[in-house]
Amino acid sequence: LLVFCLLLESCIEGGGGGGDSALVTSTTTTPPSTSTDSQACDTTCESFQTTEYNNQSGLDMINAAQAYSFLTENGLSVAGDGIKIAIVDTGVYGLHDDLLANYDSTNSVGDGSNLDENGHGTHVAGIAASDDDNSGMHGVAPNAEIVGIAFTGVSGVGAGASDFADVVQSSQSTVVNMSFGSTSSSSSITSQLAKILADSTIGSKVVLVAAAGNSRYSYNTFTDVYSWNSDSDNPSFPAADATDSFANGQMLAVAALNTSSYFLNITFDGNDITSRGFSTLSGDIDQTIAFYSNYCGSAARYCLSAPGGDSDSYSGDSTDYGIFSTYYDATNTPSTTNSYDNLSGTSMAAPHVSGAAAILQAAWPSLTG
Repeated sequence: LLVFCLLLESCIEGGGGGGDSALVTSTTTTPPSTSTDSQACDTTCESFQTTEYNNQSGLDMINAAQAYSFLTENGLSVAGDGIKIAIVDTGVYGLHDDLLANYDSTNSVGDGSNLDENGHGTHVAGIAASDDDNSGMHGVAPNAEIVGIAFTGVSGVGAGASDFADVVQSSQSTVVNMSFGSTSSSSSITSQLAKILADSTIGSKVVLVAAAGNSRYSYNTFTDVYSWNSDSDNPSFPAADATDSFANGQMLAVAALNTSSYFLNITFDGNDITSRGFSTLSGDIDQTIAFYSNYCGSAARYCLSAPGGDSDSYSGDSTDYGIFSTYYDATNTPSTTNSYDNLSGTSMAAPHVSGAAAILQAAWPSLTG
């Protein structure tokens, strides 16, 4: 529990955000320069703060080095060794230099002839478990295995797995990351999650992790009006399923935290947003919810928050504060097969939690989901 508190500090209970919308993306391929507050870091802790570590600013925000140090000094597994994380998404480009060592090619399912037609799943996988081989960046659990699953229930996936539960079971994955969402519940997805938790081998160990959604406000292109989305008081689905009895307390919704020092001020006329401005925050920037993120609402009891990234479109300056991770552009190969990008969204927050769960499972194998 101590290490989990080091890794993931805050929960969001307030109201205001809806379903997962399109990600904020950037073409930037170098990590932003950010500074965050950290807990005290001893010599062992500092040894983990490599260039790779510092390139992914979310690691410092969740005090990952302090957690690695705590585990090391207590003779426990540090990096998620032996744990499989299923990335249910657009697939994962497992040939990326930062993913290849951890990619489970036997059990992973691509989108037809391509491992990842979109790049989204590759970015998510890197945040959770890219390796620490002294290249671009490393994930929260750099020794965990990655099972990439292109799921046909995700927008844009055409030829992946229609039943991701089968892949999770056959691969024996005990962490399942779902960085996708919808404003409405899906009986198919719910039944697949229940199927995973009922598995006699891994069911009691599984932790299900789902992005809360990016729908706190919407924009009407015809009227040029931004409106607050009251549905975003609660997480989108499947994250909202965390409250259902079938989830057995083994499912987490994940809201996103700011990664820049800017906060979006909004003036309302009813539910319409009449003006937007930026204020510079002081103190703990990692304690403020990102403006796009849904709140945990009804799922607050089963919710964590983690770094989700900010973009120059709303951070108030020209710097992109998105989460820096592995990327793959299927439309421009082979030159981009080992590329990186800064993306923002609750999709980026969720794999921070998945990586932390893998670390806990490896350090204390007796823990249940």
